[in-house]
Amino acid sequence: RSHEIIGYEALSRDPQGRLSILQLFKRYQAVGQLSELKRICFQSQLKVAGEVGLKRMFINIDFEVLSQLEMVPKPAGMEVILEISEVEALHDIKNHLKIAGKWREQGYQFAIDDFGAGFISLPFIAQLIPDYIKVDRSTILQAVSSEEFRRFLKDLVLALKNYCKEGIIAEGVETAKELGVVRGLGIYLVQGFLLGKPQELERTIL
Repeated sequence: RSHEIIGYEALSRDPQGRLSILQLFKRYQAVGQLSELKRICFQSQLKVAGEVGLKRMFINIDFEVLSQLEMVPKPAGMEVILEISEVEALHDIKNHLKIAGKWREQGYQFAIDDFGAGFISLPFIAQLIPDYIKVDRSTILQAVSSEEFRRFLKDLVLALKNYCKEGIIAEGVETAKELGVVRGLGIYLVQGFLLGKPQELERTIL
């Protein structure tokens, strides 16, 4: 509601600009190196964010990589929110909560990403109590097109706020109409092309 930028999300891209990130990940998966690529991305993003002095950064990661990584010190003075895709929350909840606890002890925060994109992770959310829940763009678009669904989502958002420490974020907002609907849902943290498009930091990451 203050109209201020409160944080940034780190994105991975093909440095040659030839492949989408999904294509790049599939190539590394085919040769058994996907986890290594994700590890490099995570450590590089964390390092760069600390160097440029970001105060709050969201990083996409998965529990497989977190379980394999040696604990990476969080840059001083920066909030780091680890985004976990909702689909991951459907499996091995006990072990995932244990991994999350270790990283939280080092000062890291957690966000549930892609909420509403076709999976139900309510049991995991209730136990993890994430710092943020990021509502998927597909869910926002349903709320834009359907008044009935909009009422349902508004009630759901109200309930979720009791199991979310910092706030709920609407992802992928691209138009003023979508922003108006999001506000009507009671969501006041927003990301999307309407507010800004991805930009490359002016430095070499690796």
